[in-house]
Amino acid sequence: MSQRMAVTALVAYGFFRGLSIGFYQAFFSYYMKSVGYSMASIGGVASIAAIVSFILLPPTGSFIDYYSSREAITLTGILGVAALGLLGLSPSLKIFALSYTLYMMAFFLGQPARSTYLARAVEREKLGFYMSVVSVAFSAAAIVGPPLGGYLIRLEGYRKTFLLFSVVWLIGLLAYVFLAPKIPEANRRLPTRAEVIARYRSILRVPKDLRDITLLVSVDRAGWTLWMPMLTAHLYNFGYSKEQIGFIFSIFGLTRTITMMLWGKITDITRPYKVLFISEILGALGTIIIAKPTNIINAYVALVLIGLSIAAWIPSYNKFVAEIVPPERYGEAYTTTNAYRSVVGIPMPYVGGFVYDKIGILPLFSSSSSLIALAGILFLVLGRRREEREEE
Repeated sequence: MSQRMAVTALVAYGFFRGLSIGFYQAFFSYYMKSVGYSMASIGGVASIAAIVSFILLPPTGSFIDYYSSREAITLTGILGVAALGLLGLSPSLKIFALSYTLYMMAFFLGQPARSTYLARAVEREKLGFYMSVVSVAFSAAAIVGPPLGGYLIRLEGYRKTFLLFSVVWLIGLLAYVFLAPKIPEANRRLPTRAEVIARYRSILRVPKDLRDITLLVSVDRAGWTLWMPMLTAHLYNFGYSKEQIGFIFSIFGLTRTITMMLWGKITDITRPYKVLFISEILGALGTIIIAKPTNIINAYVALVLIGLSIAAWIPSYNKFVAEIVPPERYGEAYTTTNAYRSVVGIPMPYVGGFVYDKIGILPLFSSSSSLIALAGILFLVLGRRREEREEE
């Protein structure tokens, strides 16, 4: 019963969170671009957010492992609600930077909390499937958020629309708080200062069993963050309207939704590293196509490929990490890998924005696609080596 309620709570939360995040992802950089900020400024905002997220990941991992992943989900949800609510204020660079920082904190700090909570609540043999079930609820809502948001912006403007979606996230968070059962978790105590310091040290000295996955996600993150935070600003430069942005992101969300559970099943049947390889190759192809979205068909094809890539990544990555360490170290594993994803993402958005403004689009997207493809090859090579060691 507690397993069913845990999944139900995450599904309900994921749906409302998906509405808000789908909208936020589609229109944050578009909003910044529409009020006159450069691509380098947009990338700089993303870089600032990555710095803060990196700093806070180790204590978050300690909180998850020593106290509760359930409560960590609630705290990170509050950050997300605030991120959207801030954009109800008059736009300024400080407001944009603070909003995106809170959003990235909600994302980077909330992901290990949600993954740990689910991994502790369900059987490991079915974890890939349940990861996909929870993610499908999020992705389904993310189909609706962008076009609905584009329509509301047209009617009410950016500020009121961001406030409305902040309330939507809050509704989902309250649903989670009331539905989520308590599960057996550690000692239910706050970590000591020495334990938090030890986590910071472990980030600098990655545990041996996490080195491979840390390397791989770092390469992956470097490729994606060169341009992903600026995607809708990039489409803005090619003349796409709010309504077109909304529908493009709906196709993106629809692709994730209808394939997520299939990828989860495939992950449970085969090895996660094989699915991760496929995911990265699909992402590399989508990146090349989105570089020059001169017509809307190109944009649709690119976002379908990227949607397939992300749908495959979510269950396979989470199961890959869960197979590496015992349950009592899930929080450490997810936050360590996320910390390196975050730190790699600190310079890359600004670098990407600078290259976009000063050098050109094709060098930026070619570099990104190459890094993403390299991550896929590394997943395949290192995954096979790990499998061979297990068979010896």
